[in-house]
Amino acid sequence: MEIIKRDRSFSKSYDPIVLWLDDLERIFRALHHEKVDITNEEYKFGSLDDLKTHFGGQVIYKLNISGSEPSARLRFDRFTAELYVGAAPNSGQVFYELDELLSKRVRKPRFVNRFWFGTLAGVPGIIGHWWDITVSGVSLSVVAACLFFLIVCRTGYVQFYRYAVIHLQRKHEQKTFLQRNKDQLLMYIITGVVGAFVGFGISQVKDKYMPDWLKLEQKP
Repeated sequence: MEIIKRDRSFSKSYDPIVLWLDDLERIFRALHHEKVDITNEEYKFGSLDDLKTHFGGQVIYKLNISGSEPSARLRFDRFTAELYVGAAPNSGQVFYELDELLSKRVRKPRFVNRFWFGTLAGVPGIIGHWWDITVSGVSLSVVAACLFFLIVCRTGYVQFYRYAVIHLQRKHEQKTFLQRNKDQLLMYIITGVVGAFVGFGISQVKDKYMPDWLKLEQKP
């Protein structure tokens, strides 16, 4: 008697995820890039280069990737991030490689992006509604309610608008907030410092040269 080995398919859904161009290249290699299709709602792209050329360095939120050897499909949009690998002799290997990659790109910490955490975060506010605790004149129930509101808004924003975020640039090429906005921030700082000096100078000139009778008129 001989055991017959049956091929099986694999599928998995992921929490909100962030991908980079490096990750897309790894997905292509796992699916044998010469037999991979890339589509979104409007276009079908022949390669990653076509995709990057079309969108430039933009961030996109919808992308479908499918391969034929083995049959596989990755779906990313504003509400889902899904992986499916059809039955084939090497389906388990392909699924493991892709699942390992996608699992590492799930937003962390994971529990923050789930609605149950937002609901749990509201418990202190509910308790404070009956047992209000005040510290230095500040109501902790109000603080908890504000925190709960911010967490729910952030979770809802990610779940409904940023579930899948795909950067069409390599991760090491990403610029930090300061790198992207350093010129504008520097201008704000210079403007603030100059404005402070100008205001101080005007107040000194006013105190020194304003007639005494005018100062008396300004007093309440």
